[in-house]
Amino acid sequence: MYSKTTYIIKKIDLLFYCNVINIYMKRLIMNNLKRIPRDYYLEYKGKTRFASAIEEDEYDKITPNKCNKCNIIKTRADFNNNTCGSLPFENLLNNDGIRYKRGECKVCSKKDSKGKNAAIKKAKAMGMDTKAPEGTKCEICDNQNKIVFDHCHDSLIFRGWLCDPCNRSLGILGDDVTSLLGVLNYLNRIEQKTIEQDFISNKLIDIPKEVGILLHDSENKNDIVKENNIYPYFN
Repeated sequence: MYSKTTYIIKKIDLLFYCNVINIYMKRLIMNNLKRIPRDYYLEYKGKTRFASAIEEDEYDKITPNKCNKCNIIKTRADFNNNTCGSLPFENLLNNDGIRYKRGECKVCSKKDSKGKNAAIKKAKAMGMDTKAPEGTKCEICDNQNKIVFDHCHDSLIFRGWLCDPCNRSLGILGDDVTSLLGVLNYLNRIEQKTIEQDFISNKLIDIPKEVGILLHDSENKNDIVKENNIYPYFN
């Protein structure tokens, strides 16, 4: 027979262990809930080409897609999905949405991942930060959310800080100047902007249309540059 004191101690121990188990189970449940993927097809019902991921997976297995890194034509199944920030589907306006895919295939993506680790290691060896300081803005759009380390995939040199959507978008568009020039030329077919390179900041600048016409048509370019306070680079 237990004494009254012993009985109370045993009861307290039991309650303590029950409480520990309860906390552990709650954490386990919450962790599992976090792992449950969002049902994008239910969220965008009526706007997607397929009703489920299973149906789209079958489509991906037979649909060709070209990798923007190795330039090999593979199937969409050989590419990881890309949410592009928060939007998982492309072509939703036509109610024919299909999942965004990363521009590089899974093989190249794996190589890129190794390259990123090597770039981070290289940056650390040079005494550089590999995590964005607080308050850092994306160098493309000035967003301050989800700032990531961006690097050149060829030289493994740190390029700057970008928000996650801009970083992903670069990957889709080819992640190099040549590819982005193709995008710029495509957009400029309609917008007809005059783009020049500023030799002071080394940035491409959009010159007002009336000034751009003068620059291209006039022999007195230096006078126009001085008058309009711009410093374009002329080939």
